[in-house]
Amino acid sequence: MESRSQKPRLEQYTDDTQSDDDAHRMEDLKQQYLSQIYHQEMVDGQIEDISDEDAKQFFDENKERFVIPASVKVGMIWISKGQSESYLVKYKALADEAYNALINGAEFTEIAKQYSQDYYASTGGVVPQWIYEGDLLPELNDIVFSLEVDGVSAPIEFQDGYYIFKVNEKEESKQQSYEELEAAIKSHLKDEAHIELETQLEEKMLSEANFVLYQRTIKTLLDETTKSSV
Repeated sequence: MESRSQKPRLEQYTDDTQSDDDAHRMEDLKQQYLSQIYHQEMVDGQIEDISDEDAKQFFDENKERFVIPASVKVGMIWISKGQSESYLVKYKALADEAYNALINGAEFTEIAKQYSQDYYASTGGVVPQWIYEGDLLPELNDIVFSLEVDGVSAPIEFQDGYYIFKVNEKEESKQQSYEELEAAIKSHLKDEAHIELETQLEEKMLSEANFVLYQRTIKTLLDETTKSSV
């Protein structure tokens, strides 16, 4: 790598008498010159470690970003509304029948296997992943998150079917601590510093080099940097 006192220079290409080979060589030099900007060695050495004070300040100013939303694990029964009025009545009666069985003590998994018409029926209606508050549409979200553990919702008519939910597990929202996030915050701030310095270097080097970037050059650079990041 060249020292700061010996910065590479590229003269502006304006001479129409140059051959095509000269022009292509000039393009290649531009590509090589600009590609240096994207090497971390040019930037990382100038970035200081993030201090505890700066990391803590970032955490204090952005606490709302580090709240884990309330979450639930649920069982679900879904019964289609059907394609006609007669089916609508029939399937609404099925949803009511399933709900009545549940509130009279029937096991949710057994009722789900018997009545549910969706993918989770074979598992007894168990949805394995955690659902975070806000993941569901409001019409379902508000009802599901109002339930306590083991609570069962009455049939909810929504879009093309009837839903019955049971909350199997529930976690309240949680504020993450600085200690949990310290390493991630410092890494994030260092990445931001890297991007900022990289941008500054790019602008400075382009200005000092005083040459024109052609569309083919820019496309090649973008292709190269995209490949290197994959």
